[in-house]
Amino acid sequence: MTLVELTPGQRQLIDKIAKENGFKDHQVKAITGSAKGDNYLGVITSVTIEDGHNKLELVLKSSHVGEIRNQVPIRKAYQREIFVYEQVFTKFKEIQEEYHISEPFESFAKLYGTCDTESSECLVMEDLRESGYKMWNRKVPMNPEHISAVLKEYAKLHAVSFAMKEKQPEAFEDLTQSMKKHIFDEYFHDAEKTTQFTDTVMGSIFRTFLDDPVTTEALKGFKERLPDVFDEVFKQPAKEVVIDHGDGWCNNLMFQYENQLDTTSPSTVRIIDWQLSKISSPAMDLVHFFLVHSSKEVLHDYENYLKLYHETLSKNLKEFSCDPETVFPYSTLLEHWNKVVKMGIYMAFNMMKIMLCDSEEAPDLTEISDGGKNIMDVMNFTAKDTDTFNTRIKDLVEFSIENGFL
Repeated sequence: MTLVELTPGQRQLIDKIAKENGFKDHQVKAITGSAKGDNYLGVITSVTIEDGHNKLELVLKSSHVGEIRNQVPIRKAYQREIFVYEQVFTKFKEIQEEYHISEPFESFAKLYGTCDTESSECLVMEDLRESGYKMWNRKVPMNPEHISAVLKEYAKLHAVSFAMKEKQPEAFEDLTQSMKKHIFDEYFHDAEKTTQFTDTVMGSIFRTFLDDPVTTEALKGFKERLPDVFDEVFKQPAKEVVIDHGDGWCNNLMFQYENQLDTTSPSTVRIIDWQLSKISSPAMDLVHFFLVHSSKEVLHDYENYLKLYHETLSKNLKEFSCDPETVFPYSTLLEHWNKVVKMGIYMAFNMMKIMLCDSEEAPDLTEISDGGKNIMDVMNFTAKDTDTFNTRIKDLVEFSIENGFL
């Protein structure tokens, strides 16, 4: 890792945090906090505060500067995440405490401070790695224990929204008013940009099935229907019922284990990176996470995983004195799943190449934009491990066709 020089504004915020946490005559050390390919809409810096008696390990997540801000809604992303931490999680904590929820949703890093100044946006959070939290190896499908743990956590998250909407409808409406649009909303409605991006993504998928004309035809039909898929997902107010995480790939999930030598089954999950959070269907979180990270065997058992999600959702809703069969029955979950699953497949096509590439192969958004290229070229690269990519894509496409999703 490399030493990092904090900006004056960042150092001021860190010094403020140090003072608030009882540090005197403290020293600050900052080093790079992530490898290339681990994070795309921010710069991650590991910060240590010490005063000879105490130590505090933090993560500083700061915004990119330069040309990338003209191509990617960086400011909107940070404003959204700051809002989630400072407003949404505060309201969620209050209502869960009011109803004495036995297993509340609290699966996020502790926030120490933020800055919302233009071009200096940042959040300072606890470093979960210091508590033993680890990321999953993004090149490997998650095992059933990890898939189940994440789905249960999403169920707890969504249950709070459902409960707040039932018990405090006006407060929920106020809270979500600014979260109704995706931060990339204008991109999804820009035909030229989406076509350019989709052509690049689907080009890799078509190459996987060069010797399979039947599947190729099915994929061509899927590609042609993508504009309708975008409209169906982003122009369906009736499906906007919960606050979603919105970015459920494995690098935004961290796991803690009772026995650090046995990482088979996690004891605790933490969900990080809330920049894409919005009010949406709960099924959006499910299709995004599940289709991207599941093995062939887990994919084909998807209904049992949906039932597991719904069991946890129902349990928490009952503790809020809500009737799951009225608020969100399993039949409605399946209806939502079937409505958004095509979007989930498309997101999986996007993410698979990113997940399976080596660090040195991963695209660098700042290099792309500062080099005068269009950010839509982000997926225009070829990963070395084409065999693993092709296998994962074939498993996903086979599952999608067999279940009538494609």
